[in-house]
Amino acid sequence: MGQYDTKTIEEALSTLWDESRFQQSQEREGSPDPDMPRNPSSDPTRSGTAWAVWADMSSAWRRLPLDDWRRAVFRRHAQDLDFRTIGALEGCSKDTAQRRYMAAIEHMRDDLNGAPREENSHLDCD
Repeated sequence: MGQYDTKTIEEALSTLWDESRFQQSQEREGSPDPDMPRNPSSDPTRSGTAWAVWADMSSAWRRLPLDDWRRAVFRRHAQDLDFRTIGALEGCSKDTAQRRYMAAIEHMRDDLNGAPREENSHLDCD
């Protein structure tokens, strides 16, 4: 698999809260990559790339430093909401909701790939 990229993370996040999507990802996979999972606390008894990616996404999502980032990712992938609706629920604009979401995805990407990262400042509603 190499490095996690934004597209891979966004596709994998949908499996965290949707069992049928996770099962589909398991059916598509072959044997696990030798560098997976990235999360050292992952359960080694669960083999397969889908399990490894799921464990990595779950850990990275929980490690997000800001609650509004976690909510943006959850609302987008678990609740399948658009950014306008997310913004309305969060009391901010569509653009702020999208910025929070992208900041979360970029943070997860850097975290999963072991890249050093400065803490981003809180993105207030506008």
